[in-house]
Amino acid sequence: MKRLANALFVAATFTSAFVLFAMQPFAARSLLPKYGGAPHVWVTTAVFFQVAVLLGYGYAHVVPKRVSPRALTFLHAGLAALVVLSYRSHALLDSSHALSVGTSPILSLFGALALSVFAPALFLASTSPIVQLFLARTGLRPNPYSLYVASNGGSLLALVSYPFLVEPFMGLTAQSVALYVALALAATFIGASAIVAYRLAPTGEPEATEKKPEHDTDADDAAAKDTSEAPGTSLTTDAPPDRKTQIAWFWLAFAPSLLLSSTTLHVTTDVAAIPLFWVVPLGLYLVSFMVAFGRYGEKVMPVVRRATIFFALLVVVALNAKSPSVWVLIPHAAFLSIACIACHGILASKRPAPKHLTRFYFVMSLGGAAGGAVCSIVAPLLFRDLWEYPIAIVLVVWLVVESDEGWKKQYAAVPFVFAALTFVFGWLGQNKLGLHAGPLAAVTFGPVVLLAYGLSGRRHAFTLALAGSLLTAAFFLEGNLLFRNRSFFGVLRVKEDNAHRFRAIVNGTTSHGLEDIANPGRPLAYFFRTGPAGDIFKLLEPPPDGPGNRVYIIGLGIGALGSYAEPHDQFTFFELDALDVTLARDSGFFHALSTMKSPSTIVVGDARLELERIEKEHPGQKMTDMLVVDAFSSDMIPVHLLTVEAVKLYDRLSSKALLFHVSNQFANLVPITSAAARDAGFSTRVRVDLEITNAEMADGKRASVWCFASKDEALLHRLETTNPAWKIPTPAKIAWTDDRADVVSTLGASFEDQKGK
Repeated sequence: MKRLANALFVAATFTSAFVLFAMQPFAARSLLPKYGGAPHVWVTTAVFFQVAVLLGYGYAHVVPKRVSPRALTFLHAGLAALVVLSYRSHALLDSSHALSVGTSPILSLFGALALSVFAPALFLASTSPIVQLFLARTGLRPNPYSLYVASNGGSLLALVSYPFLVEPFMGLTAQSVALYVALALAATFIGASAIVAYRLAPTGEPEATEKKPEHDTDADDAAAKDTSEAPGTSLTTDAPPDRKTQIAWFWLAFAPSLLLSSTTLHVTTDVAAIPLFWVVPLGLYLVSFMVAFGRYGEKVMPVVRRATIFFALLVVVALNAKSPSVWVLIPHAAFLSIACIACHGILASKRPAPKHLTRFYFVMSLGGAAGGAVCSIVAPLLFRDLWEYPIAIVLVVWLVVESDEGWKKQYAAVPFVFAALTFVFGWLGQNKLGLHAGPLAAVTFGPVVLLAYGLSGRRHAFTLALAGSLLTAAFFLEGNLLFRNRSFFGVLRVKEDNAHRFRAIVNGTTSHGLEDIANPGRPLAYFFRTGPAGDIFKLLEPPPDGPGNRVYIIGLGIGALGSYAEPHDQFTFFELDALDVTLARDSGFFHALSTMKSPSTIVVGDARLELERIEKEHPGQKMTDMLVVDAFSSDMIPVHLLTVEAVKLYDRLSSKALLFHVSNQFANLVPITSAAARDAGFSTRVRVDLEITNAEMADGKRASVWCFASKDEALLHRLETTNPAWKIPTPAKIAWTDDRADVVSTLGASFEDQKGK
């Protein structure tokens, strides 16, 4: 019976965490078509679930103090049944959740999520600490914290399963049904665990963990064994945690959470915008809990704490390599993994006796939620760049480095010394040796980190050395930088090449447009006149005395496509980021828009939502001759712009053709783009323009891939006759829809396989 009861507690904890982590991506995907594919959907959903987890842990902390242990078992079992009976599995798919024009997307998203998944999310979040209380009451395991390993195991399985096993094979409608079944199964385990806790708990005691049987030798031996297998020794005392300990809990949870969010943001913008890469950092974060709270957590801590110092120095170099190489990801991933294990290991060593575990989890959840909120909400408002990442590195090092040495007044000079060294080595590497990217980072930070390692036994000095070096790198070592600022959608920089001939808007390692400073009216980069975009705009040139073309363009950049406008044309740009609009139109850095031969209009907002608004205002009217989808200058895929429903929307508004810019370093979007066009009634041609000569590269041309879709076969024939490089692509068997989109299937495919026939 005891073995079965233990298995039941593990199952309840595991399944509740699994369903909670599966519910979050399902909720975000369900809302994408209605709220646009902007990052605010994913970020707001993540923040919402963090709030739900925090409130769930708050419930688990407060309610057991207000009701008797036996009443708690009935209450939680009753809530399990109530949540299942009241949950509407299709609530998020209801079209009534669509965003209304003029309303705040954040508030509207929170409202939609609150009406659909708040109750089950709060209940599932509260289950892990509640079930651990149940287990502690039974006396089966004096160390109920071992269930936290099962909780994170369930979260990890859901994290990996959703993008690779669920989304590729199940549409949202099927997912909603499966999620309801999973919720019912989790609730069954939770309710059963509450009943078992009621039957096995000793009678006559308010809490089984407050009093041990006086002559139970077997229980004493089991307690000693279980405690010795888990990190820390604070389980041996029932003393309530003091304020200092609770503050330590907060910071030891805050730092890894901030590190997780900032690492993910840095890697997916400044290193490699690999679709679905967010799975890797979050997976490492969850594994760190499993290691820290597991059987061998305490044994690995000395090695992990020393390794954190080494990888902190290594990541300082990688952070400043400014190279779009997958190999640069390794130091970031290694540091995140080791640092999180170190922080969570120290956190586990400070956990209290089981009677205080709900307070422990609440404070820990508060720290984790605060770390995520600082990166997602506060940092974009305060910082002009991704400065929360170096801050997180310094904070983690401060928490992890072991040192008995106190503060010395000479340490005040350490950050200035290391800042000066970093500046000098960086200046020499740039101006005397002509280095850049990885070699420049090695020359600049190699000597600095070696010197810093000599201080690694002194917490204050070592932390200040890293802070001084990182601060200098953030402010003074980025060459040819004219402008830098940050919005909700990322950091935009304006940079020039070393010859000061070209100027570009850069987001991480991705250029959002290139301008010839001496000749700003010339389309460059992916929009070169000898490239695919040049072919299409030449094909659509109107007669000299006829009306001009009406062109809708999703994605502004610097406005390079405006260079193709003729005097009577009407160009309308749709741009999500207002900061990009400011740079392209108002900053004086770029002149593609001001040199257009015809006036242009810019609509700020999510393009699909804005197009739906225009369609409602002009029902049945063809508002444009050609619609260009150029939202792919980053390698993060805006799925909601490539579904069949999206292409049908474009078709209802455009009279001649659609043009898709689908260049991507990590995914082949040609098959799914042509499949969506096929299902919407279009024929498609693709030009894979990857072979760029050295002369073209020097003149500002860049490789690109474009898809052209039209229902006018004569127009397609003219295109093929004009340039035989335009081929018929091989579409995917199944197109993406708002209900189902398989991003994994596009990864790693070769453009060479899709040049057509």
